[in-house]
Amino acid sequence: MYETQDEFRKNFVTQFVAFMKDCNFNYGLSRSHSNILCALAYCYRPSTHYWELLTTALVVEALETYMPTQSSDQADNVAFLHQRIADHLYMRQHDEKNALLLATLKPKKRPRNAEDAADWICAKLERMGDQEHLEYAERDGATCGEAALLHLAVIEANDNRMLDLHADFACFLLAQAKSPEIRYGMHKVEKVSGQSPRTPDNGQRIAGCASSFHKRASAS
Repeated sequence: MYETQDEFRKNFVTQFVAFMKDCNFNYGLSRSHSNILCALAYCYRPSTHYWELLTTALVVEALETYMPTQSSDQADNVAFLHQRIADHLYMRQHDEKNALLLATLKPKKRPRNAEDAADWICAKLERMGDQEHLEYAERDGATCGEAALLHLAVIEANDNRMLDLHADFACFLLAQAKSPEIRYGMHKVEKVSGQSPRTPDNGQRIAGCASSFHKRASAS
């Protein structure tokens, strides 16, 4: 957990810029939506309020610190990218909020599957009078419960790399920048010579959710 907003900001910008540099991203690649999502996933730490503290303005600050926006970039394109970042952060903040609601339950009383978790979350949000998040959760359906269970599992396992497959691909990008002889699989990044830069092993509960959750995150 970060002590202050300023400490969080400095740590995030440092980690984000370091990731971009280590991947050797040029300007165009640094403004790729998918690469930015990879950077966010790589910078993720299982703080219970990570996404709440992360704002679009902070992500833009990190991007500008790495490489300032070029004058040739059309304003509409820049605005569209910023909106996609904002939409992704809102989704993450929603999932984090729901995970923390589930965390108030004793482990034995927690929902065990996506559908039950979504039903419990919607009922809880309705009792709280949180109409905005309730409507979002209802639109999301079972994926809302799946995402909340995944976030909760990651936080409680203190695991910062299996939030979704963007984290896998972030590790692949880093490894690829260091060595051209790399092959990438859906759940692992492996050097041809042998040693894996990262092989996730956080149990069936997390791994089982990652694939479909990744599709939802990619669409944001």
